[in-house]
Amino acid sequence: MALDSDRPSPLRATSMFERRMLVVGIVLALALGAMFTRLFTLSVVAGGEHRALAESRLDRTTLLPTVRGTITDRKGRVLAQSIPSYDLALFYPAINGAWVDARAVGAARREAGRAAWNKMGPAEREARIRAKQRELQAELDAVLAAASAAAELARPELAARMGDVRTQVERKANAVWEARLELERAKYGEAAEEQFDARPIAEQSESHVIATQLPAKAAFALRKLADAHPGILEVQDSTRRVYPWSTASIQLDRRSMPRPLRGDPLTLELAGVADHLIGGVREEVWREDLDRRPFRAVGADGEVATDLGGYRPGRDMIGSRGIERTYEDLLRGTRGRTVQRLDTGDTTRAEPARGTDIQLTLDIALQAHVQSLFMPQVGLAITQQWHHGWDASGDPKPIPLGYHVPLNGAVVVLDVDSAELLAMVSWPTMSAGEAFTDAERTQRAPAVNRAIESALPPGSIIKPIVYVGAVRGGVFGADERVECNGHYFGANDAFGRCWIYRKQFSFATHSQKLGGALDVEQAISRSCNIFFYTLADRMGIDALTAWYRDFGLGQRLDIGVSRREVQLDDAGNVTGVRIAGEAAGHLPSEAEAERIRRNGDRVSTVISGIGQGLITWTPLQAANAYATLARGGLIRDADLLRTQVSGRGPRRTGNLMLDPHACDRALEGLRQAVEETYGTGHHVTYEDRSTENIINAPGVTVWAKTGTAQAPAIRVDDNADGTPDRTVTGLEHGWFVGLVGDAAQDRPRYAIAVVLEHGGSGGKSAGPIANQVIRALIAEGYLDGNAAARPKRTVPTPTGEGWVEPTGGAG
Repeated sequence: MALDSDRPSPLRATSMFERRMLVVGIVLALALGAMFTRLFTLSVVAGGEHRALAESRLDRTTLLPTVRGTITDRKGRVLAQSIPSYDLALFYPAINGAWVDARAVGAARREAGRAAWNKMGPAEREARIRAKQRELQAELDAVLAAASAAAELARPELAARMGDVRTQVERKANAVWEARLELERAKYGEAAEEQFDARPIAEQSESHVIATQLPAKAAFALRKLADAHPGILEVQDSTRRVYPWSTASIQLDRRSMPRPLRGDPLTLELAGVADHLIGGVREEVWREDLDRRPFRAVGADGEVATDLGGYRPGRDMIGSRGIERTYEDLLRGTRGRTVQRLDTGDTTRAEPARGTDIQLTLDIALQAHVQSLFMPQVGLAITQQWHHGWDASGDPKPIPLGYHVPLNGAVVVLDVDSAELLAMVSWPTMSAGEAFTDAERTQRAPAVNRAIESALPPGSIIKPIVYVGAVRGGVFGADERVECNGHYFGANDAFGRCWIYRKQFSFATHSQKLGGALDVEQAISRSCNIFFYTLADRMGIDALTAWYRDFGLGQRLDIGVSRREVQLDDAGNVTGVRIAGEAAGHLPSEAEAERIRRNGDRVSTVISGIGQGLITWTPLQAANAYATLARGGLIRDADLLRTQVSGRGPRRTGNLMLDPHACDRALEGLRQAVEETYGTGHHVTYEDRSTENIINAPGVTVWAKTGTAQAPAIRVDDNADGTPDRTVTGLEHGWFVGLVGDAAQDRPRYAIAVVLEHGGSGGKSAGPIANQVIRALIAEGYLDGNAAARPKRTVPTPTGEGWVEPTGGAG
């Protein structure tokens, strides 16, 4: 018999039931609370974001192509322009394969019918979906193969480009998701990890350009393919870049060239006219492009901002070098956009903004004419025996590099009054370098723009700058004379000698030949080293370095071309240009100057006065310095841009206040160097001891200085096997730098700098090129010359794609 105490108490049972109900109620309340919290988050906290997402899915956006700005020369001739073209773009689901999976389920269901599909078990459904996936994958592969053929793009290359897009988009998606997750962590803490929804970014549904510059026939075929297979590809209206003057034809008159090179007119086909300056564009979008200026970017608030001028994964048109790269953001323009509401059909349209046109100071016809002078078949820019001469017994002097070896070089032509650059040639051009062997490309470096990037010792062409500086600094009188005894530090000292004080000249001195001390005209025209050692020694290394810097040495002049892009602020305003394409050259640093002072090193100081030692400059700086001398010290640095571009930074201004009398005497010394028989730039001597004038252009006055600067030894790969075979020493660079004007006006109008690397004697190697440059200035109408003896005009004709007659422009 059970005791009453063993029976459940009604009170206890009720209490247990209430506790259980309380637990259930608490659990239910927590669940409802979580649901309410999530509902509140979705509808209130993130409601705007979700509404925006829903709204965006009702919009169909189409981008409208922009037109890249045109680059023209000073006379309005087109150097670079964009013409209509077509691009092939693939939708991202076709790139990453989602196109197959997204369609397989629906296609399998439609094929089976709704009733049959509902009766199927999971295994049968899965089998039908897999079968449809195989069919769709085959369709996608066939479409991509057809697109590859129509675009004349190898299938492996197409696959590689698709892979690049996939990598770029996935990197972008991960960055966006991480940014959004950080915002949610800030709101909800660690719980955000579980609740975060990594929604696809816009780039994962859009099309991406895979191939550009398609002809109309290919575009037509691809559009038919796109209509037959929706969602895989589309053809976009676009543009492609053409360079009408990239190639040109010229008939070169050779009647005024050095005697061994004369002959009938020579027809030349030029490649890469001004290609170092104008540059080019590339199609591949690099990661640095996407980082620097993305088409879409997530802000600090998590909002996505769109820059219609920004870069998208895939293919695009991007400046890769020269003006095209320097002013990429100005030339680029911004896309337009149409947005269509799918529910209402309403469409809004934002028109594209064309890129900014840029006009250069360059005369492309003069540029082509000057470039033609360097072509090997002309003979001016290859090693010649008359560059090096013959000894007293008539035997040819050795040519370190060998006979008829092509040489590198550069020419700069600058308007003295305006400081505008009319021509700036670097040889070899980049296009010429494409035909080089690997060994030649390594040795000759065609990618280097020698006019602005190649810093070389000036040699004697620096001497007039030293003279006016010594007079301006008060350490030398404008009319003072200097005795040349052939050596500065003593007859037995190997350093500090004059070039004439050699065994081959019987250790002669200029004072012996002239019967006394030299004035500055005699010192410049005969290039007396002792005269300028004296000036440099009096100035000292610090004053001399500061003076060189005043003339533009040791710094970039910022002519308006570099290999970097313009920097913009958030409002799109230009804030600056990074100058990476111009070399600053070298002047003694403070540490080097301190070492010279501490060691009492007079040798380094005096040789700096003749352009050797720690001094280097570029052909651009040489022409710029001579133009400053011609203006009496007025600083107006060389410029390549006629279009006013803000944000280039302050340019040098001021006046060096040169002594007018000293300037006149320096110019007279430069005139004598060319026009008097004793001048170092007057004549070239041939094997039979006959001579002829280096400068024979009619009706002009030339003020110029030659320079022969010691060059370091180089290693030469004779058999092009990639391994240097020998080391060549005894090399010298040849310079010819000066000013030219019409004889009737008797004032300098243009500055010309010519350098022929390893050319030997400046007068004999660079001088004949300078003569032809002057004749080109006459032929192109920049100098009047002697009308009766004016050379027949040589008219370069552009042969590159897109050439049209110019509409005119300033001369």
